[in-house]
Amino acid sequence: MSEKVKDSVFGEMEYKHRWIKKENITLIDKEYTLNIIASAYTGDKICDEQRKAYTAFKGKLDKISRRMPGMIEEYVEDHKNEIVEHFPEIGNPAEAIKYVTPISVVFTRDGKTIIMCNVAWDEENGIGIEVTPKYYVDLQDAFL
Repeated sequence: MSEKVKDSVFGEMEYKHRWIKKENITLIDKEYTLNIIASAYTGDKICDEQRKAYTAFKGKLDKISRRMPGMIEEYVEDHKNEIVEHFPEIGNPAEAIKYVTPISVVFTRDGKTIIMCNVAWDEENGIGIEVTPKYYVDLQDAFL
């Protein structure tokens, strides 16, 4: 049986190898039902760094939405040869955002916030978009 907690900031969360809940969040003018994840080992509670990161994330959703398309475009531009080889449909890096689907937001114990996304050009790996403490895009594996 999984453990549940009513956190003062996150609200109701359930432990399944990490603290998790579903939440509707609007990013880039589209609403997504995302997994909200607070990383934790068995027996760990949600920590203050995660609460601060979650609060900051919610407060800067507009800024994140404005920055995401450019960050993804830059990532695709930097990796265009590899991406186009497997997914020629992408064409113009400025259009890459339409091939990206956010699936979860991870709040690490050290306060980082990473938006994990599925991408049409790499269905196996996907990308992570770190939005706290810095803005950075890489394969999801780089954040796990």
